[in-house]
Amino acid sequence: GEITDVDVLTFTGEAGQIDGVEVLPGTAKVNVSEDPVYTVSGTVTESRAGDIGVPAALTLLDEEGNAVAETVSGTHGHYAFCGIRAGKGYTVKAEKHLYQDTVSDPFSVRKDMTVDLQLPLATVTISGRVYADDVDHPLGGAVVQLVDGGFLPVGKSVRANVDGYYVIKDVPVMENDFYTLTARAVGFGNSHGQNYGRSRDDLFHATEDLADMDIFLSSSYLVAGEILGGDEEAVYQVQLLKDGLRVGDPVSTVTTKEENPWYGTIVTISYELTDVPAGEGYCIEVSGDGCMTRRSPEFMVKSTNVLQKNLEIEPAEEGMELTGWLNSPDGTPAAGIRISCGEPLGYGEAVTDEDGYFSIWIRPSEAATLKIDGGDAFADVNQFLDLSAGTVPVELTLTNR
Repeated sequence: GEITDVDVLTFTGEAGQIDGVEVLPGTAKVNVSEDPVYTVSGTVTESRAGDIGVPAALTLLDEEGNAVAETVSGTHGHYAFCGIRAGKGYTVKAEKHLYQDTVSDPFSVRKDMTVDLQLPLATVTISGRVYADDVDHPLGGAVVQLVDGGFLPVGKSVRANVDGYYVIKDVPVMENDFYTLTARAVGFGNSHGQNYGRSRDDLFHATEDLADMDIFLSSSYLVAGEILGGDEEAVYQVQLLKDGLRVGDPVSTVTTKEENPWYGTIVTISYELTDVPAGEGYCIEVSGDGCMTRRSPEFMVKSTNVLQKNLEIEPAEEGMELTGWLNSPDGTPAAGIRISCGEPLGYGEAVTDEDGYFSIWIRPSEAATLKIDGGDAFADVNQFLDLSAGTVPVELTLTNR
């Protein structure tokens, strides 16, 4: 049976063991005053890396939660507590910066024990509210996604409630990396953290719970870019068009100069068009002294800012501007109709505005033929013009198909 509080024991009989102490045959005095000791060892790994060990601080606790021994795991996560007396209710606690404290299940020591632990990353909660354009318009139902500094999704997206509030739980703490927030909703876009645009201003650390991480979606967007090949001393006008019609007022370009140690002076001629509604059939038109009017290919504004919408211009050659008005068969202005004057005279095409007005720059000539694309409603027209007396505004009328 179990022997307790006995210092000396007289044993007669076969060879055997008492509480791990070997007893020889015959009569003998056995000292059982010292308890046998064992080793508790194992490996600490992190939850993301699976079987890759990590250094951590470890504490062996007894049944009452008192610290029995302390140690630190090695580079590969191995640890060992030596000289541990037999007993029950032991636990091992592992601690590491940026990880959740982990405690093993209780175990008894009657032999050498292996106790492995896995450390999950510490987590925080991020919460806030989604708004449409401003704080007076909470936006319910928006889908919010947390992304890392490389703009890769982290975890699953969450949906804001009817009042626009969202909560993202169990966000791993990333002390040396960044997070940012994106959101989307039907009819809105332009969201990326508290200030849209993938810049470091939107990135944040998450080392503690973060509240009031509000996101602003927008019902309008930004179209911006550079004018390439322009004169740094000139100011150009950039007009937004949709289906050939002007949208808002034109904006002037801004020229900046930056000294670069490798490339010298870098000149940038840029523009920004703000409050652009979502839609298709957009293009930009650039005009100015000393350059030919140029128009970009059509593009779509859907759910994000349209950036780097660059357009290259060319110096104006000697020539003349051909202008006029185009009317429908009923005499009303024909808006959104494409008119071109092909080579060798023309420089592309024009689209009539809401007043039916158009303007095309052509090389000097005594005659020209305008090609009018009537679309589905009107007949195509090839209109010959006599320019021997110079250019004067012309007035043209479409015919039905």
